[in-house]
Amino acid sequence: MKRDSLTRYCRECEVLDSCNGGCPKDRFICTPDGEEGLSYMCPGYKRFFAHTRPYLEKMAELSRTGASTAEIRGLVRTEDAKASRRAGRNDPCPCGSGNKYKKCCLAKSAFETRIS
Repeated sequence: MKRDSLTRYCRECEVLDSCNGGCPKDRFICTPDGEEGLSYMCPGYKRFFAHTRPYLEKMAELSRTGASTAEIRGLVRTEDAKASRRAGRNDPCPCGSGNKYKKCCLAKSAFETRIS
């Protein structure tokens, strides 16, 4: 029943396999086409799942090869560090928060460095 009530916009979405249309109780806004029944969390789901998909795919690949969870976490940290080095202080944060890098992950990494 949950799948049958999805809007056409949902059924054609690239992250449907991850969000599964969200919870039916949250489907009370209209799609860009005007069809009722879209989850109000849709924009957030799209952004989150599009951002995390490469990481999840890499984790699944490593898991299939028998890699340890510590190895997988290390890889994610390395990728995040590479993205952070490319960001300037006033650039949007690579984590996707919408904040400037200096107010988001740069501040967090400086805090973690002081603690270590």
